[in-house]
Amino acid sequence: MDGIESFIILDYATAFTALLTGQIHVFGRGSWALQAGQAAQAQRDFPDRVELHDHLHAFADGLSFYFYPPLDDIRLRKAISLTLDRDAYVKFWQAGDISMRSKMMDFIPDTDWSPSAETLNTTPGLRPDKVQDRKDANDMLDAQFGPGERPDLVCNVQNVEDQTKICLFFGDQLKKHLGITVKMEFEERTVRTPKSDTCQMTIVGGSGGGNSIVGQPDDWIFGTFYRDNLVTPGSICRSALWAEAEPELTVELEELAWAIRTELDQVKRKEMVLQWETKHFTEMITKIGFAWNRNVNAILKGVVRGYSCKNQTLCVYTKQGIDQFERLWLVKK
Repeated sequence: MDGIESFIILDYATAFTALLTGQIHVFGRGSWALQAGQAAQAQRDFPDRVELHDHLHAFADGLSFYFYPPLDDIRLRKAISLTLDRDAYVKFWQAGDISMRSKMMDFIPDTDWSPSAETLNTTPGLRPDKVQDRKDANDMLDAQFGPGERPDLVCNVQNVEDQTKICLFFGDQLKKHLGITVKMEFEERTVRTPKSDTCQMTIVGGSGGGNSIVGQPDDWIFGTFYRDNLVTPGSICRSALWAEAEPELTVELEELAWAIRTELDQVKRKEMVLQWETKHFTEMITKIGFAWNRNVNAILKGVVRGYSCKNQTLCVYTKQGIDQFERLWLVKK
């Protein structure tokens, strides 16, 4: 190819139409990919025209907590985690025969570093049968707030379709199963950024439930949780809240994070990663991952050649950038 021309199309339907009509050749990069309904429609109605490439993304859908009262009490955070039906969230994103989300604990699933399927299906909060989990969650809230008493919460998220669904799912689950009302704040990035930098939020939804760009979670543990390594205003003020609410556990997880980073034995390292992940998931809960993103990118079938993100464990930004496009070519019809 002689060059690449990028089009900024904010509306998903318009972008999908542009692909179908040949005005663009590739739809999807990073978080900007086909919606579930579009992927299903492409399989059903345009199998000869559209080629889909599904792959794990570098992020998960989920929530991040700022440890202000009452969220500084582990009982509320744990009750939320126990209540959420991750399997229902994965099913919600099913697109034909493509699953656009993968079940997870804290880190990227379906890799050599990930918990087993058995672990994901038997751990409280992750297991499909929610009866006992929700009973335990309500018991915790009764103990924290008084029998039948519940707090009101606020979920802040960027005002784009695939992000607002996170807070909407969260609010629906908590109202149905815990009796908690969640107020929605859908805001533009320019409004949210200064609030995030100064910790003026309590619960944030988005592609921040977890992230990894290398397939194992050391980059997230050390880059997001280890306080001496934090540089952004938001991460620094959030970590200060964690340390105030859970001082001993914060230090314990930091020390384990350093041990993971310096362990060269891969078998031991995997065991330590699972130890960190399990402790954070059950005892700390600074964030909750609903499910890991599986993006579905689309190209014009038979026209674009050399594109490679199909059925890959991780197709990260760099692979969808220059090194992806430098080997593409177009077949003119």
